[in-house]
Amino acid sequence: MSINKQTKTAGEYTQDVFAGVGVGNRIFNSNDTQWSIQAGPGWRSAEVVGGATVSEVAASISSNLYASLTDTVFISNDTDVIYSDLAATISNDLALNVALTDTLALLTSYATRFNDQTDNSFFDGENTFGVSAVYNFN
Repeated sequence: MSINKQTKTAGEYTQDVFAGVGVGNRIFNSNDTQWSIQAGPGWRSAEVVGGATVSEVAASISSNLYASLTDTVFISNDTDVIYSDLAATISNDLALNVALTDTLALLTSYATRFNDQTDNSFFDGENTFGVSAVYNFN
């Protein structure tokens, strides 16, 4: 689910929820690397700028990649495509996680979102860079 309360452009979502079922396959699986894909039908419920609410059948395709670079560093890349009559959206999250201690890690991420209602060429995405400290309670 993505929520963005600062959107003002017609066609943008103030909230977009997708729930679905489907099939998946693990393309590659080792101790250091894992890549899987999933696809299936579902239901999209979205609130659009201007107050309109849309609920409709949708479909999703996803790819999840995880690779351990060292004992303390790993990278992940998650891509999701959701399509319905309302819009096609693409989101990609690339993250680098560095373990600083047994309980503390530094996570840097770069997220890109595309929505064909606001950008039909998929060239003008919304990009977010993040830096987080992650504490492990285990």
